[in-house]
Amino acid sequence: MIATSISSFSQTTAAAKAQGVGANVTVRGVVINGSELGIIRYIQDNTGGIAAYGSPCATLNKGDSVVISGPLTEFYNLFEISPPVVNLISTNAKLFAPEVVTPSTFGETQEGKLIKIMNCTFNATGNFSSTATNYTVTSNSQTFAVRSNTLLSGTPIPTGTVHIIGVGSQFCGPQSSSGCTTGYQLLPRTTADFVLPSVTGLNEFTQTLGLSVYPNPSNHTIHFSLNNDEKVSFVYISDILGHCVFASEENISTIDVSAMPKGIYHINLRSKNNLYQGKFIKE
Repeated sequence: MIATSISSFSQTTAAAKAQGVGANVTVRGVVINGSELGIIRYIQDNTGGIAAYGSPCATLNKGDSVVISGPLTEFYNLFEISPPVVNLISTNAKLFAPEVVTPSTFGETQEGKLIKIMNCTFNATGNFSSTATNYTVTSNSQTFAVRSNTLLSGTPIPTGTVHIIGVGSQFCGPQSSSGCTTGYQLLPRTTADFVLPSVTGLNEFTQTLGLSVYPNPSNHTIHFSLNNDEKVSFVYISDILGHCVFASEENISTIDVSAMPKGIYHINLRSKNNLYQGKFIKE
């Protein structure tokens, strides 16, 4: 249920986890994912993160500030508050900056937090599966698991080197066991979580590895072009919080942005064989 009053007592997510399975806990934090991961929501505060699972979470969006109460459970060693009682405090809260980790340091303390792993390459090629699938990714000769979701379905798997942002999670069974220290997964939310490494001398608001966006900034219309005049098959634009503001599966090269609020936007374009990413400013 969505509660109508805010609890006067809340714990940090770290303190809640320390109470152990079966304890009734109350945490306050910021939601760091949306419906792309189903009805589970990950809540982060200054001490860490924790998952909340249940139908009351379905209405929560990334950037919502919440208080969540309920029994602490474990699902394949992932700590969850389930079933949750949800109090929405505010919307559009500032997200925490991703913690940069390596595959070898990705563990229990990153569960439920936004993290970033640098210099990654996918072992697979082609497009992401239409169903949630684990992919093996290598970073500096160390491997880890990346799990896809509905928003990534059918989009191209990044080729070359990318930095990956996502939610730290875990799936380590059997379900009835506890104390497992493996099975950690990185859950990117949208294609904007695949970040291309910076290139010396490249203006990130104008061109990113083959994508040109102009004029930039713009208050009315943006145009874009790809290397070698590739045809666009999908365009996805999200705001700074990751909310989709525009999507199209047509071969277009111009978008009217006049109705968008001022700010910075991420633009992701897909051609037959490649994925392009960039940014633009709406004045």
